[in-house]
Amino acid sequence: MMLCQKQPLCDCTSLSWDEVTELIRVYRLMRVFDVIDTLDWRNLEGCPKCRSALHAYFHK
Repeated sequence: MMLCQKQPLCDCTSLSWDEVTELIRVYRLMRVFDVIDTLDWRNLEGCPKCRSALHAYFHK
């Protein structure tokens, strides 16, 4: 039996994109740096990959 492993969004977090978007809704986060701070990112400035994904999420 093969177990599904979640793919982290980037090296800044161990959370997958699905987990991040769910937590954004749960905590009602409104800004990129609110996500980084609230979800305990390893890199407090984020990286180009996660910042870009989060900016796209908030500006859709």
